[in-house]
Amino acid sequence: MAIDADVIGDEVHVEVRLFGGSGFWLEQVRDGLLAALEDGVALRPSGQRVPFSPLTCTTCRIVPEPAPSRVGEAVLTFLTPLAIRSGSR
Repeated sequence: MAIDADVIGDEVHVEVRLFGGSGFWLEQVRDGLLAALEDGVALRPSGQRVPFSPLTCTTCRIVPEPAPSRVGEAVLTFLTPLAIRSGSR
C-alpha cells in the first residue's frame, strides 16, 4: 500500500494505492480512510485534531494490458514510492 496526501489550496487530497492481492480489501480500506479523516488529523504537535469532511471519494481498478506472447523488451512504469540509484548517486 502507498498513501499520498497533498494540500492544494484549502483542500487535502489523499490517495491510497493497493497492489496485488490487497485489492481484495479495497472497500474496507476506503471506509477506514474516510472514518480516519472524519475522526480528525493532528495538525500540530500539541495533538489538536481537526476533522475533515470528505467532499468526494472515488475508487478505481487499474488492470494492466495482458503481456504479448513474445517479448523482446520491456518498459516499466512504477506506481510505488520507489527510488533507484544510478552509480554512486
